[in-house]
Amino acid sequence: MKSLVSIIVPVYKVEQYLSKCVDSLLSQSYGDIEIILVDDGSSDFCGVMCDGFAERDGRIKVIHKKNGGLSDARNAGLAIASGDFITYVDSDDYVSEKYIEKLLQAFENDQVDISVCGIRAFCLDDQGNEQLFPVRQENGTNQLFDADRALEIMLRQSMFDTEAWAKMYRASLMDGFLFPVGLYNEDLDSVYKLFLKSDKVSFTDEKLYYYLQRKDSIMGRKREVKRYHDSFEIADRLRTDICNQRPDLEKAVNSRVLSVYFQSYAGAVHCDDSELAEECWNRIKELRAGVMTDPKGRPKARGAAMISLLGRKAFIAAYDTLIRK
Repeated sequence: MKSLVSIIVPVYKVEQYLSKCVDSLLSQSYGDIEIILVDDGSSDFCGVMCDGFAERDGRIKVIHKKNGGLSDARNAGLAIASGDFITYVDSDDYVSEKYIEKLLQAFENDQVDISVCGIRAFCLDDQGNEQLFPVRQENGTNQLFDADRALEIMLRQSMFDTEAWAKMYRASLMDGFLFPVGLYNEDLDSVYKLFLKSDKVSFTDEKLYYYLQRKDSIMGRKREVKRYHDSFEIADRLRTDICNQRPDLEKAVNSRVLSVYFQSYAGAVHCDDSELAEECWNRIKELRAGVMTDPKGRPKARGAAMISLLGRKAFIAAYDTLIRK
């Protein structure tokens, strides 16, 4: 009997992207799937579209719920998922037709707990045409890691990062797991916990997940100041948690959270939140020397740390023109 894979898709105000996302899931080479579309109180036509997709294919389940945010929608989908394996796809993204097949192979061949693939970022031009960002050449081979090595790779943002998507999880690993509701940057606060629970992780550099970088996520909007407070607090928790449970990964986690402190500092400055900016800058001063001298440190984080030595104004100028891109 083949394994069932649950694909959880939170849906909120994405009517121009949703059809491509769902079509990519229905076109999977591996067919034993259930697609759970969670309409998170979307005020556009997404709810109607979801119902139409369900009428078209019996593998689609639809949840209509009051708006509660990304984490709440993912949790609602997980609550009804019946698959042996779980994966998340954001509704403005899409996947290769081999996405499920390739990720599932690692579970069948190597008995891993988490399977990860490469991603390909894209944007849409003013005419709505897709523009793919350049990537490194892929070789298509699978690599196996123990949990600590996989966690280190993720924290250093070298092969993959902390996003919930572009990963498949053994369903038993998700027992008792919930995404934190009401927080921005929820993946950073949660996905690492699944890696801590795992034994083996597989990674293929095949770009099987296509991630949309949307123009409407602009830094510095005053209404988004909560994003930077949440990120700052999550980084503090992440650092404490990892250092307590995996002290050998202190350098790796410092590299990861320093990037968060940089982003939160720049956001706080643009939002005129001087108190948060001061807290972030203090963390930056505490960690930058260690990251700069870490030969395994992420080059972008090391470069930003060096620039921060020139002072706050120089850092903000560089961040706006170079680092944020």
